[in-house]
Amino acid sequence: MNKKIVRFSSLLLALLMVLSLCACGEEEETYDYKSPIPTTTEEILSRFNAAMADAKKGNPGISYSIDQGASMSGDQKDKCENEYVKAAFKTVSKAITKENFSNETAYGESTKDIFPTFGSEKAPVLTNADIRSAYVTENKDDGTGATYIIVIKIYPENNPNQNDSIYGKLYNIMDDKEILSHFDVVKSVVTVDSYSAQYGEGTIRATLKKENNQLTELKLTRNVVVSTELTGVGTLADLGTVPFEFNYDATETYTVDWFNPATKDAKQ
Repeated sequence: MNKKIVRFSSLLLALLMVLSLCACGEEEETYDYKSPIPTTTEEILSRFNAAMADAKKGNPGISYSIDQGASMSGDQKDKCENEYVKAAFKTVSKAITKENFSNETAYGESTKDIFPTFGSEKAPVLTNADIRSAYVTENKDDGTGATYIIVIKIYPENNPNQNDSIYGKLYNIMDDKEILSHFDVVKSVVTVDSYSAQYGEGTIRATLKKENNQLTELKLTRNVVVSTELTGVGTLADLGTVPFEFNYDATETYTVDWFNPATKDAKQ
């Protein structure tokens, strides 16, 4: 019996040695952080706020794009029994989302007209009170070097405005007049005088370089349920006023380029 135990132990030790050698051969490359990876919510927000401040005052090149769409869920379609209204939504949704566009600034140009406006260069602050959660994920190499990603979730808001809400400042929400102007495309058949917008949980994804904590990409995602009333005019005057609800989704992407074309290396 003892011999069997010894043989089994020897085999086990040999197997462990082989596995350890394999593990050594498959050891993944590690990257050095400029500073320790943030872990607490306070540390994550501090790192995010600092990266945003650096991007604002450093004036890197920024490429901006927005991907947006409007749709009706099955329940929303069931609530809307009028076929004319459903047909009109196809036109309205195209008008609402027609601004799928991109923009950019060159290195050294002011970013104030393209970058999120919340805070200022001295105090671009998101606080614990503004957010639901924050955490960090690793993305070892995104093609431009070693990075990590800060993910922040912000609380839902009802009818946020540009001046005194996190959604309004961070997402550059248009004012009511501009939003309602999108419905003008169907004003010959229906009119819209007001609306209510319920913003769901928002997501901020900030990709930072490990070597210097510089922001390389910022993604802002929002999901909104828009409730309004359509009043028929002209050929649809008999429609009267009917309730209407639909979903609006948008993801804004800011790609940040820190390359300075005026550097010595760029001139060679």
